[in-house]
Amino acid sequence: FYANGQSSVLYPPRLALTLAASAPRVHDLLLVSHFLLAGVAMFLLLGAVRIGFPAALVGGLAWMTNSFALAWQALEHYVAISVWLPVGVLLAHVAIRRASWPAALGLTLVLGLLVAGGQVLFVELGLVAVAGYAVALTVCRARDDRESLAGNAARLVISFGLLAGLTAILTLPVLALADRSARVSLSYDALGEF
Repeated sequence: FYANGQSSVLYPPRLALTLAASAPRVHDLLLVSHFLLAGVAMFLLLGAVRIGFPAALVGGLAWMTNSFALAWQALEHYVAISVWLPVGVLLAHVAIRRASWPAALGLTLVLGLLVAGGQVLFVELGLVAVAGYAVALTVCRARDDRESLAGNAARLVISFGLLAGLTAILTLPVLALADRSARVSLSYDALGEF
């Protein structure tokens, strides 16, 4: 159960809520709080990239109420992604644009929350999206200011390196279970029987 890659047993908000409420209430509080935080997170991200207030407000509302989000909302491993993905992009943006070490370290913690609370596939996609955005922003910034490349690259390498160490307690059991439970590919004939 711990290593299945989607139970989020060690997700800090869940752990904190279990101290204050019963299991069904923890589920409800986690979903409602993350539903609202997802909208706020996207609103802040859109504001940071200089989108006007009305557009950022609509973007935040659209992020938290889009059909994909609402369809997956009942599953706790999705709601962590809906909050921490835009916060991760926001912190990557600040770390690169402002050359901010605190934002880079915050990015490590936020991505750690994404890993701890999410499902493996969504986490992979989220990490690729944040890393891709950060690398693209670093390259674009380096075209205008070559001296920024080393500092921004160092911030990203350290942030993602610390993330790997911080989340090893979560990812190593998942990888070990995945190695033991690998499925074989079905042949075309076997698929045709279905």
